[in-house]
Amino acid sequence: MARGLNPTSVDTLGTKLGDMYEVRKASNRVAFLPRLLHMWYSILKNRAETKVVLIDTYSTLAFHFAWTSAYLCRFFKIPYIPILHGGRLPDRLRKSPKLMSGYLKSAYSIVSPSPYLKTELQRQTISSHEIKVIPNLLEIESYPYTAPTKNSKLVLFWLRAFAEIYRPENAIKLVNYLKSKCIIDVELFMVGPKKDSSLERCQELVKEYGLEQCVHFPGKLPKEQWVPLAINSDIFINTTSVDNMPVSVLEMMALGIPVVSTAVGGIPYIIENGINGILVDLDQIDQMGDEILKIWSDPQKQIILSENGRQKAESCAWEKVKYKWKSLIDQID
Repeated sequence: MARGLNPTSVDTLGTKLGDMYEVRKASNRVAFLPRLLHMWYSILKNRAETKVVLIDTYSTLAFHFAWTSAYLCRFFKIPYIPILHGGRLPDRLRKSPKLMSGYLKSAYSIVSPSPYLKTELQRQTISSHEIKVIPNLLEIESYPYTAPTKNSKLVLFWLRAFAEIYRPENAIKLVNYLKSKCIIDVELFMVGPKKDSSLERCQELVKEYGLEQCVHFPGKLPKEQWVPLAINSDIFINTTSVDNMPVSVLEMMALGIPVVSTAVGGIPYIIENGINGILVDLDQIDQMGDEILKIWSDPQKQIILSENGRQKAESCAWEKVKYKWKSLIDQID
């Protein structure tokens, strides 16, 4: 298990599985090489008593953690299960077909949190395995449901790493668009760690548009600090250009916050447009802004999106997910 800039779904999964099995985790190292070496060391050290290795699988640089760890598992004849997360894994398969196919074909089983990657990868016939869909799990008790209440001004919330693929600049452009409508006061909280120069570009845009009093950058916050900020907001905006099954979207649904998101990757498998959230086209600032104004002016719509979103999030609660994991692991000899 690899820990990134934010706790991932596999962090939570490892903790929960620890109630049923002895679980060992790797790695909490941040730098690339120490993290990689720690993963290899953990496999070597625990190889004799390991029943299965669960490998969080992303599509970019972190993919090297996955396939090299799998190589060691194959060498020591340890079953491994890739858990597919990277929204760009179909691109990885097209660019590195031999490496990716070998990684997946040698797995004991393959798990995807949503039907999106299952559909995309099985379309390319990468493995004889049928990819199993087991949702990302939520500790639903950590997300108190709050019915929407209208603030005196429109408060937006954004939660992600500041990275180019998540299009954080579009959140700033969105606030500028809403302000240009001269209808409402707008406030935006953008919570998350810096991953590339996107944070600086966002800060420059804020100055360019004169939004210093409207946009706030609290940085990376622990859950107990960002949840109150989220609860006090009206709408969660997800501006990403690529995704699989983002935990942040499920977290907002669990809290009862209406979600407006780009319709990319696996997100349409989570959000039913107009039912438990709103989908818009990528990079269409005007479209996202207009949809937000519609929600803001329709309290009944806010309640419908909120209640249906919570229902969707509850389908990812541990009590719903754990039996799928137990069934899969217990069948390993």
